[in-house]
Parts: sequence; C-alpha cells; structure tokens
Amino acid sequence: MSIYPLTIFYDGDCPVCAVEINMLRRRCTDGSLRFEDIRAAHFDSAALNVSIDTLDARIHAQRADGVMIEGPEVFALAYRAVGLDMLARLITWPPLAPLTHWLYSRFARHRHRLGRCVGPLLAWRARRQRARNLAMCSEHCAPPPPQRGEEQP
Repeated sequence: MSIYPLTIFYDGDCPVCAVEINMLRRRCTDGSLRFEDIRAAHFDSAALNVSIDTLDARIHAQRADGVMIEGPEVFALAYRAVGLDMLARLITWPPLAPLTHWLYSRFARHRHRLGRCVGPLLAWRARRQRARNLAMCSEHCAPPPPQRGEEQP
C-alpha cells in the first residue's frame, strides 16, 4: 500500500487554501506531494471519476495506490510528508479527530466567504514574507558569479 506521492486537489481560487498549499510546496523537497488546482483550465475531474462539485466541497487527494481520501486525512498525510508529524498526530488523535472533522467541514463550507474577508490580509502577509525572505537572502547569499563575457558590477 503506497501512499506517496500524494496528489492534492485544491481550489486555487481560495486565498486561504492557497496559503496552505504554498506552505506545503515550500516544505516539500522530495516530490512526495503533487498539487492539482481544480480551477486550472487543463484540469479534468472526469479522469478521476469524481465531479468538480465534489472536489470543490472538500479537499481531496489521491494516494499513489489510487485510493482517494478527503478532508483532514489529506492534511494529516501532507503534514507527515513535509515533516510536520506532531501536527499530523494532533489532527488524527482520537479525542480531537471528531472536533477536527467538524471544524474542517465548517471551514470548507464557508471558505470562499472567509477568503473574501481575510484574503487581503493573507496577500499582504505573503508579500511581507517574500520581502523578508529576499532581504535575508541578500544578507546571506553571495551574488552569482558573472558569466563568461559579462561585466562585473
């Protein structure tokens, strides 16, 4: 039973979802996670035998063995793949699992409305983080050596 690579089907139009997916992308360095935006023009839900409405209602993923999973289980497997084992254990811990499922179902149902409210804040935070990362890199990273034929500054 092979789980990874795990293909996560997410809503690219959801600002809250985008933050989570971008975090997973940054942390995934070994190819154990793949990402498919269900809003992309090339995406075809018929190939999965799942309707776009079903995929839109809750996050889904397909394990390497072809098994489809949804909801908090997707996050637990994704967090394990990127080294966030403690968070994965918390999501699946039996005393908390019912609350996790309940909270996620409420979030999934209202994520677009929530995204409209917090989307600008999330976009601002992402821009600020990118600027911070660039500043840190410029302090610690040497500029690339000039290529043959290029002048040095």
